Amino acid sequence: MTFYMQLQETMGLITLLENSEPRDEMIASGHIQVLADLLISQCQLARMILSSAELDPVREATVISNQRTHMLKVLDEQLASARQLFPNAETWGTQ
Repeated sequence: MTFYMQLQETMGLITLLENSEPRDEMIASGHIQVLADLLISQCQLARMILSSAELDPVREATVISNQRTHMLKVLDEQLASARQLFPNAETWGTQ
């Protein structure tokens, strides 16, 4: 439930940015930082869910296991990239 609530919050922020009145500055750096924090938090939560989900070993096919391994790898790569781009994101303190 938390994952979907955070996703909805991110979509709401993007909609707000898209529909806000034009100003001299398109998007302030503070907006980007807030969006980065939301997305980093979502990736962290998705990674936690994927890595801790207990699947029935009898029913877990190799394909599912490979997909989960691939998604964890992608999430790790994205989080590493985000850490380089946004080293001061608040969400790094919540890992």
